[in-house]
Amino acid sequence: MSASWNKPIRIFPCLPPELWLRIFDVSTFIPGVLEPEFYVISDEPRRVTTRSQQRLLKDSLLTKRNLVRVCKQWHTLATPFLFEIIIIGRGRTLSSLCSALVDSKRKMDNLSNDHHPLGWYTKRLDLAMRDQGRQGAASELEFLAEAIRCLPNLTIVMFSVRAPRYVEHPMPTSIMQALAEACGPALRVLDFSESVLHPFRHDWRTLLMATPHLRVLGGPEATPISSTHPRPLVDLPVLPELTALTLASPNSKEYLTEGNHFPSLRELEFHYFLPPLWDTWAGPLGIFGHNLTAVHLNFNISAGYLQGEIDVLSQHCPNLTRLTLSLKIWEQLIDKLSLPPVPYLALRCWQYQAPSSKYRWLFASLSTMFGPTLQRVCLCDHHNVTDLRLRHARVLAQGLELISHCPFRLEDHEGQLFT
Repeated sequence: MSASWNKPIRIFPCLPPELWLRIFDVSTFIPGVLEPEFYVISDEPRRVTTRSQQRLLKDSLLTKRNLVRVCKQWHTLATPFLFEIIIIGRGRTLSSLCSALVDSKRKMDNLSNDHHPLGWYTKRLDLAMRDQGRQGAASELEFLAEAIRCLPNLTIVMFSVRAPRYVEHPMPTSIMQALAEACGPALRVLDFSESVLHPFRHDWRTLLMATPHLRVLGGPEATPISSTHPRPLVDLPVLPELTALTLASPNSKEYLTEGNHFPSLRELEFHYFLPPLWDTWAGPLGIFGHNLTAVHLNFNISAGYLQGEIDVLSQHCPNLTRLTLSLKIWEQLIDKLSLPPVPYLALRCWQYQAPSSKYRWLFASLSTMFGPTLQRVCLCDHHNVTDLRLRHARVLAQGLELISHCPFRLEDHEGQLFT
């Protein structure tokens, strides 16, 4: 048995700081999470993409926390990586985060060197509070407003707060003002589509007016009207660089107006929670529909409305290259569905582990589907693909035979041909 003092002493090589920085970058890197171009609409609904990213970000954050604890040199070098992305999973942590950011800003303001406060390094902020208690929600949100004022280079903001304790609280005006004043010109991605914290309409408009370089926007499910500012959101500012927009049917009229507020819009994701108002689509799509190249319809209403919505796209969106349908059940994919002239169609269903009858319905609908330029149909949800291949292999074989006469090829979520 050897004593601890008898063990060989390991001397680690002295590497230049630039090399350590590169090592830290590689060890904590997640592709695309800080690039606005990554947040275009894909086959995955926004909520699926956001939750998947947040799981990866939490793993990366754990690595960063360990890096700053190794030694003083690593603490100095790795701290900018630690604050590059901030994820708030518990509301009770907002007070300590706010104190750290404010104290750092105050210290750096009193110094005349080239060092930056901690908040200067932050590029992305994710709000995903999951606290269960009902008390203290309002005070926590005030800490958030103060913290945001310390983040001048923030480019991506994702609100995905679903905890019940925040349902009764509208988004405080102080938070919206902080976003507009502290980092409005720097914002490129702004997503409120998965949050129960809904901003007042006048606050939402003020924020949008302060974000002229916004490229991706996820609108909130609702924008309540304040008693002190009753004006509706009909005078939206023009967002000249906006390329991707996510909307929900309850407040779609606030955005889909006769004015061309989004001249660069190319991709639209629309969530149906209420029966559609036909004039909501027809007028606006007549203005910017010819620019759209991708549309994602998240359908949660009666199947009887589907063909009507597709017909509106066929009339006003001649340049579509991809269409995605997210369905609550496979029965929403109606028989003899007529598609716009689009070469690519993606399908997903939220009904996981469905019985074989549901997949028979899917293939029967595909066999009668008409698409004048359709070349590829993709089942883009890996749950549906796994379920079909492992639990319903016979239905899959029969279904492929049923659609063998169709001009399109059927692919899985990885782009592989079903055989």
